[in-house]
Amino acid sequence: AVALAGCVAVGFGASVLWPTSLARCADRFPQGGVTLFAALAAAGNGGSLAAPLLCGYMVEYGGLRVAMGMGAIYPLVLAVIIAVTARR
Repeated sequence: AVALAGCVAVGFGASVLWPTSLARCADRFPQGGVTLFAALAAAGNGGSLAAPLLCGYMVEYGGLRVAMGMGAIYPLVLAVIIAVTARR
């Protein structure tokens, strides 16, 4: 039951990321149009394809702790990207 509640909480938290990314990019690049949204969709699909593969390699070669630790780095990288782009 606790794991299910955790999954639901993560789902609610992650559900705001895609619409927020689209809105932020549309505000930053108002002339982007369909090409911008296609590029964002391609990047998202590529990440969804590559992330499990990379996580599997990390588990195989570094162990589960290394893979889980690398997963904790992604939000930090995202925070740095947001901080850098917010300055512009």
